[in-house]
Amino acid sequence: MEFKDSDGEYLSMSNIIKNVCIDGWEGGTGGYKNGPIKVFALDGELCQRSSQKCRGSFLCSLRNPKPWEGYERWKYDFEPFRELFIRTRRNMNHHWDMLLARDHIHDGKLVDGQIEQRPCTAGLTIYSPLNKMVRKAIVIPEPKKPHNHPSYSAEKLTVEAEEVWRAAVRAAGPLGKTVGQIWRALLIL
Repeated sequence: MEFKDSDGEYLSMSNIIKNVCIDGWEGGTGGYKNGPIKVFALDGELCQRSSQKCRGSFLCSLRNPKPWEGYERWKYDFEPFRELFIRTRRNMNHHWDMLLARDHIHDGKLVDGQIEQRPCTAGLTIYSPLNKMVRKAIVIPEPKKPHNHPSYSAEKLTVEAEEVWRAAVRAAGPLGKTVGQIWRALLIL
């Protein structure tokens, strides 16, 4: 499979790794803070070094914080989210039609929660060759800094799907649009 950006240029291994990773990463150094580094473990390839921090999790302000207290993980683990969804659905089955329109029911009233970011201290460093045709890299997680949230669903947009989505947002305009309006813009592209 070829990994290219919207201009047809090959992506670096760092970009490919971050694209297929379920966790969201931010704050990267861009790889050129200290210039290229010769990495002997990658057959002496000149590499960019990119340090990233996990974006954390984005949860509803009305959630029960207990399930995430003390949670740690080093690898993919979607099970806590699946269990929470199943438990919530079972508990709220009699209100399910109303839950489709709103987030929560508190004291018999419909209320909307706000999405809040919960920071995560996990980080990683990626060494990827400057030669984008070389398909190998070294990924080093920060020691003693696991993720403090479960993994998200393993389904993530491909590079190609992201480009189509961006084109739809440009066509529809991002301000004041619903997801449905963006999806409809996809149909006219």
